[in-house]
Amino acid sequence: MSGLELVLPLVAALLGAVADVVAKRLLGDMDTDSFLVLSFAWISVLVAPLAFLSFELSRLGAAIPMLGLIFSLDALANLLYFRALKVQEASRLAVFGGTAPVFTLLAATVFLPSHLNPAAVTVVAAVATAVYVVNLDGLDPLDPLRRMVERRNYEALLSAVLFGVSALPTRHVLSEMAVTNPETLYWMRGLVIGGVLLAVLRPRVAEIKRFSVVAVGARAVLVTGYWLALLHSISQSNLVTSVALSRTTPVFTLIMGWLALDEEMTAPKLCAVVLVTATVVWLEATGPSV
Repeated sequence: MSGLELVLPLVAALLGAVADVVAKRLLGDMDTDSFLVLSFAWISVLVAPLAFLSFELSRLGAAIPMLGLIFSLDALANLLYFRALKVQEASRLAVFGGTAPVFTLLAATVFLPSHLNPAAVTVVAAVATAVYVVNLDGLDPLDPLRRMVERRNYEALLSAVLFGVSALPTRHVLSEMAVTNPETLYWMRGLVIGGVLLAVLRPRVAEIKRFSVVAVGARAVLVTGYWLALLHSISQSNLVTSVALSRTTPVFTLIMGWLALDEEMTAPKLCAVVLVTATVVWLEATGPSV
């Protein structure tokens, strides 16, 4: 394994963690709706040059229903994720967010029965344990179950479900249908989701401070860097290795949250982060190809 194969996916994971920590800071000073609209607007601007350099419109019309499904799932997932991030620690949310690949596997077992295997049961059990542990506070074994009905927790888990499920139609559009390329899809995703959220949520964009606009733009650079690092890693390195290493984001988020946000590094949180990260990395490295 070359150094590049190790460094790029880890850089992607680190950028993803830093982007979440920055988002947590920004959400302390602005509402979630404005943050989302600004974020998608910035990402659309940043990715546009790449999208137009490799623009492909062949057979796009046939994929419009599938693209609509992808954009709808991602829009709702982002809305739930950042609403949850606004009211809870970034390191706790990283545990929920890290479970998304598991829901991709579960969706594949439903829509692609050939992917059903005993490993899926093991993975689901491990991730369920991690979510249980991160909500454990004290010695009451029923406390985590009561906490799951809290809005911040069920929104976080539902966002992971939606992110995980959206991976299936995304892969179908990019691979089986071969309608467009990742750059163009990512650009269209930002443009469409940003526009829809602006129309539906109607955030008070005019009231946003200039500093916040610039800060959200800086975070958008991190998010775009994460995506480009991962894409470059996948295209030039071993696919399984790249994706598996990029799933270590919860570990970096735990460390960054402790250092930059003064979040507690408790034993349950540490155990949950390690468990969900190890499980997802193992899934990506040894599980079925979805």
